[in-house]
Amino acid sequence: MVTNLLKYYLSNCQKRINERIELINSRRVSLRNSRDIRYKKLKKIRNTHIYKNKPKIIKEIRELDSDILVEKLSLTVAQSLIDNIKLKPDLISTSSIKSDEERMRSENLEFRTLQELFWGVDKEFTQKDKFNFFLNLFLDLESDEEYSFYIEKILLDYVPYARELAFEQYTEHYKNYECIFENDSKNNHVDTFAESVYLFCLSDVSETIFENFLEFLRSDYTYESKDSNGRYQLKKEIIHFQNFEDAFRKSNKDILEPILNKNTNNSLGNRAYSILLDDLKLGDELMILDISRSSEEYGYYITRAEKNEMDVMLELLEASEVYIEQLENLQKDIFGNIEQEYFDSEMFLIKASHRFSEDRFLKLLEIKQIDEFESTVK
Repeated sequence: MVTNLLKYYLSNCQKRINERIELINSRRVSLRNSRDIRYKKLKKIRNTHIYKNKPKIIKEIRELDSDILVEKLSLTVAQSLIDNIKLKPDLISTSSIKSDEERMRSENLEFRTLQELFWGVDKEFTQKDKFNFFLNLFLDLESDEEYSFYIEKILLDYVPYARELAFEQYTEHYKNYECIFENDSKNNHVDTFAESVYLFCLSDVSETIFENFLEFLRSDYTYESKDSNGRYQLKKEIIHFQNFEDAFRKSNKDILEPILNKNTNNSLGNRAYSILLDDLKLGDELMILDISRSSEEYGYYITRAEKNEMDVMLELLEASEVYIEQLENLQKDIFGNIEQEYFDSEMFLIKASHRFSEDRFLKLLEIKQIDEFESTVK
């Protein structure tokens, strides 16, 4: 259900572990070179220092594809990482005063909790963290039987995404025929899926859902286990990679409840989407009429106001296109240029989704390079 989301956190965890070890090793070199006798024998952290019984597991966790963390990073191994990844191995950083202990552990570059090691939840989260959460979550739920309807409604709030989806559905329907409409939306944006997620992250609803998810990560996972007598007992443990999918499945309604209740009926993108679908159907009718009617019949099929029927239909299509352009411009007036903001932000990812356009990316990159060059010349 949440394959992409789990992969994202697996990769982050592996990166977090390696970066912490590299930072500690760098600091240890400085301490050793300080000529302070206390640090004379301080060595770099090796895999054998972290989990001496099976250092190969640590090597695999650090160097292989991050997917292996589901299997290898058990709670036992994770606790060993917490106990042994620290700047000064002999420093006692426990205290009866919680704030003092947190300060000492932080200064000693220790992971303070298992949750921090697995999920990074003890640090302050950034907008980039939130964006990547929703990007991967929506990629997972986009095809989920229970949630796909709600995710599509949210994504459709973004007019360029609505335009692209409408054309996509039209061309899929007529893939064996020559289409009357040319899909000009495919390369007009760098990634309408990611841009739509970026827009959603500006909403209060996104903040609530993300806070729900963080609270979920800090909670306990409850499960049944047989005791030595064969009786089932309820047990609790923290949420980690091996139980994440089952824990999320049990809690997803509480986490995602704001999505289920979000009213998107009046969104600009939904308006554009509905109009485009109607226009595409109208275009089909026009195509059939154009084929079936001769030029001699031009004045025969007229409206009650004595206008040529096909001319009126074409005017309607043109008026609809103008209106959709106005909706897109209005969305820019309200939220700014979402595509440009996303492209210029630290959130931007190449091939973030299946809607990534390499042609548009190269075009935006070219424009950016020209602008940077011109700014240096001035």
